[in-house]
Amino acid sequence: MQFGIGLPNLSYVDPTETLMRLAHAAQELAFDAIWVSDHVFIPYEYEPNYPYSATGRLGLSATDYIFDPLTTLAFLAGQVHTPRLGISVLIMPASITVSATYGHSA
Repeated sequence: MQFGIGLPNLSYVDPTETLMRLAHAAQELAFDAIWVSDHVFIPYEYEPNYPYSATGRLGLSATDYIFDPLTTLAFLAGQVHTPRLGISVLIMPASITVSATYGHSA
């Protein structure tokens, strides 16, 4: 069995100090992988019905910034050596998606 950990590549986390410490801790604890995520749609207004929060609200808002996952992983690649690095969600521009789907450049 392998274990991975998702790191918070969000604006309320210091990207150099906190992510570096978390990545080193993951390596020291022998995690097999470190994951980050790209942004997903977060509406400005919504009914508070998120089931994993006492308030029904998500842990971040539409104005929070999520660090680019590829840049974040490039940074983490220089910090750790044994865990594999991955992206759990990657939003691709439409032109790249069309190109990959139909086999021609945009």
